[in-house]
Amino acid sequence: HSSPSPLDDAAIENFIAKESMKRIDLAAPPFEIHILENVTGERGAVYLKVHHCVTDGVGFQHLIGVLSDTTPTQDLAAVSGSEEQPPTPEDWHQQSAAAFDDDVGLQNDKKSEKAVALEELTAFNETAGHEKTTTPDFELSGPTSGTRRYRTLSVSLKDLKASARTLGATINEVFHWIASTAVRAYLKENELLPDETLSVNSARSYRTPEHGAYGNRIVALRPKLATDVENPIERLRTIQDSLNVEIARSQIEMRLLNQPEKPYGAARRREQFAKQKSENKIVLTGNVTLSNVPGPAKPPDFAGYHLIANYPVPLLGNGRFLNITSRRNGDYLDWGIMVDPLKVTNEDRLVALIKVAIAELNELADTQT
Repeated sequence: HSSPSPLDDAAIENFIAKESMKRIDLAAPPFEIHILENVTGERGAVYLKVHHCVTDGVGFQHLIGVLSDTTPTQDLAAVSGSEEQPPTPEDWHQQSAAAFDDDVGLQNDKKSEKAVALEELTAFNETAGHEKTTTPDFELSGPTSGTRRYRTLSVSLKDLKASARTLGATINEVFHWIASTAVRAYLKENELLPDETLSVNSARSYRTPEHGAYGNRIVALRPKLATDVENPIERLRTIQDSLNVEIARSQIEMRLLNQPEKPYGAARRREQFAKQKSENKIVLTGNVTLSNVPGPAKPPDFAGYHLIANYPVPLLGNGRFLNITSRRNGDYLDWGIMVDPLKVTNEDRLVALIKVAIAELNELADTQT
């Protein structure tokens, strides 16, 4: 993609927001690579878009590694002179069908394990305090629109680790706390904060070596966002307790999902677990989505160009108004923030409140030392 005028960060974010809403043509290979030219600051930008039937966030990082240089190089002759041709659409479909056929035996092996897991899950859910967080209906509930706004933010991993350690929390727990604090502040400013805590849709990887590098190997978590808790420390402890329950539940639920996916099986599960149907549209559980996915501890190079940012482009499931996805890139966590602009009408104010929440977290840690 070339542009007559230089593309700054805002222009790139707006481009990605629009492109993220365009469906991938599944008659062709299920991915797209967009190379943006004429970017400001002597930089380049590449937008990789991969259908979720290919891989989840963890598998996507493996894909990033495959595309990166094994050693930094400026020699592009081998790339520019390549005559390799991609598989035809017919080849893609044949290879996919063969892969699913090969997994039939593994599917059968998992049936007995699934029956035992169902009994354990029923017992777990009947335990006091182990009920799943409900999804409150309030002004920002209901079907999501067909437009998006996208923003990015880089956060110091060192500072976040230090604050988390002081507060007796994990990176994922303080990530949820930052989102909770910012969303709570935004909703209060706009007189939209419900009395009931908002619900998070999150995910946890259950990938094992037998699953290989690709495919979808994630189990859903639905912890409390604790937006109904005013005290910041109490809010953090509530989030921690809720996440611990959800992680324990996921240990059982992953055994229900730990079988090879049939084509688009995840899409059918989404319909089964939908909260309701509104105007023939699936409205999913959870008000917001928060994901913390891995990234390279050492930023890689691509054809000799160093990766300075590794921003995710998160999905926004129908019925949700916000998705914040965090991905590591060296000394930073790069956050992709996606909103429905008909629900979150001032995404820049929300980003500003996220920065305020990060500063508040560091101040909170200082008071504990």
